[in-house]
Amino acid sequence: MRVKTALIIAAVSIALSCCIGWQAPPAEHRYYVEHTVQQDESLSTIANHYGSSPKGIMQENDLVVTTVMPGDVLIVPVKEMAD
Repeated sequence: MRVKTALIIAAVSIALSCCIGWQAPPAEHRYYVEHTVQQDESLSTIANHYGSSPKGIMQENDLVVTTVMPGDVLIVPVKEMAD
Protein backbone atom coordinates (compact mmCIF):
# COMPACT_ATOMS: atom_id res chain seq x y z
CA MET A 1 0.00 0.00 0.00
CA ARG A 2 2.83 2.42 0.85
CA VAL A 3 4.52 1.80 -2.50
CA LYS A 4 1.26 2.52 -4.32
CA THR A 5 0.78 5.74 -2.32
CA ALA A 6 4.37 6.82 -3.02
CA LEU A 7 3.88 6.19 -6.74
CA ILE A 8 0.68 8.21 -6.79
CA ILE A 9 2.38 11.10 -4.99
CA ALA A 10 5.30 10.96 -7.43
CA ALA A 11 2.94 10.92 -10.42
CA VAL A 12 0.98 13.91 -9.09
CA SER A 13 4.21 15.83 -8.43
CA ILE A 14 5.42 15.19 -11.96
CA ALA A 15 2.06 16.14 -13.44
CA LEU A 16 1.91 19.36 -11.46
CA SER A 17 5.48 20.32 -12.32
CA CYS A 18 4.86 19.74 -16.03
CA CYS A 19 1.50 21.45 -16.23
CA ILE A 20 1.65 24.44 -13.90
CA GLY A 21 5.30 24.84 -12.96
CA TRP A 22 4.82 23.56 -9.41
CA GLN A 23 7.98 22.36 -7.70
CA ALA A 24 8.40 20.25 -4.60
CA PRO A 25 10.11 21.93 -1.63
CA PRO A 26 13.90 21.72 -1.63
CA ALA A 27 15.21 18.40 -0.34
CA GLU A 28 17.31 20.08 2.35
CA HIS A 29 14.15 21.23 4.18
CA ARG A 30 12.86 18.02 5.66
CA TYR A 31 11.67 19.31 9.01
CA TYR A 32 9.25 21.95 10.16
CA VAL A 33 8.63 23.80 13.40
CA GLU A 34 5.58 25.72 14.49
CA HIS A 35 6.41 29.26 15.60
CA THR A 36 4.13 31.82 17.21
CA VAL A 37 5.14 35.34 16.19
CA GLN A 38 6.15 37.57 19.11
CA GLN A 39 6.19 41.38 19.38
CA ASP A 40 8.90 42.98 17.19
CA GLU A 41 9.56 39.81 15.16
CA SER A 42 9.71 39.78 11.37
CA LEU A 43 10.00 37.01 8.81
CA SER A 44 13.72 37.80 8.62
CA THR A 45 14.34 37.48 12.36
CA ILE A 46 12.31 34.27 12.53
CA ALA A 47 14.13 32.83 9.51
CA ASN A 48 17.53 33.73 11.00
CA HIS A 49 16.58 32.12 14.30
CA TYR A 50 15.81 28.79 12.63
CA GLY A 51 18.39 28.92 9.82
CA SER A 52 15.61 29.23 7.26
CA SER A 53 14.66 31.93 4.78
CA PRO A 54 11.83 34.46 4.66
CA LYS A 55 10.90 33.16 1.20
CA GLY A 56 10.69 29.58 2.52
CA ILE A 57 8.43 30.66 5.37
CA MET A 58 6.23 32.62 2.98
CA GLN A 59 5.90 29.66 0.62
CA GLU A 60 5.14 27.18 3.40
CA ASN A 61 2.41 29.44 4.83
CA ASP A 62 0.98 30.71 1.52
CA LEU A 63 1.82 34.31 2.45
CA VAL A 64 1.72 36.99 -0.23
CA VAL A 65 3.05 39.81 1.99
CA THR A 66 5.98 39.84 4.39
CA THR A 67 4.05 41.39 7.26
CA VAL A 68 3.39 39.15 10.27
CA MET A 69 1.57 40.05 13.46
CA PRO A 70 2.13 38.94 17.06
CA GLY A 71 0.09 35.80 17.65
CA ASP A 72 0.36 34.56 14.05
CA VAL A 73 1.34 30.89 13.96
CA LEU A 74 3.78 29.99 11.20
CA ILE A 75 5.19 26.74 9.91
CA VAL A 76 8.93 27.24 9.49
CA PRO A 77 11.00 24.90 7.28
CA VAL A 78 14.30 23.97 8.96
CA LYS A 79 17.25 21.98 7.71
CA GLU A 80 17.53 19.78 10.80
CA MET A 81 15.89 19.32 14.14
CA ALA A 82 17.71 20.49 17.26
CA ASP A 83 18.40 17.82 19.87
